[in-house]
Amino acid sequence: PGKDKETPVTVRQTEEGVTFSLDSILFDFNESKLKEEAEEAVKKIASILKKYPDREIRVSGHTDNIGKKEYNERLSEERAKSVLKELVQKHGMDESKISFKGYADTQPIVSNDSEENRAKNRRVDITIILD
Repeated sequence: PGKDKETPVTVRQTEEGVTFSLDSILFDFNESKLKEEAEEAVKKIASILKKYPDREIRVSGHTDNIGKKEYNERLSEERAKSVLKELVQKHGMDESKISFKGYADTQPIVSNDSEENRAKNRRVDITIILD
């Protein structure tokens, strides 16, 4: 695992399966619309997801701990929804196999003690459920 040089995607094993993390730089600040680089990253991930057509896919949005909770919940959900829409509309994925949820700052992957770490926590995770 590790970072792909061209796309800001990190891959890691989780309890649920394999998770692809899309960095927050794929969205403008406070925006949930995908930037062009994000569309490229989602395209790469979609090509991998298609190898597991019978698997459930979970898309989850995450924020850092700055800002109001309700706001972060909504933003994280909107970002997850953007990624789901991209997978379904542009890559023909089966919507009935994909769920999405916004977690705001409740599932940080690192502590929110520096700007660099907060940036890592601002992400959208796409998980292939392998159980």
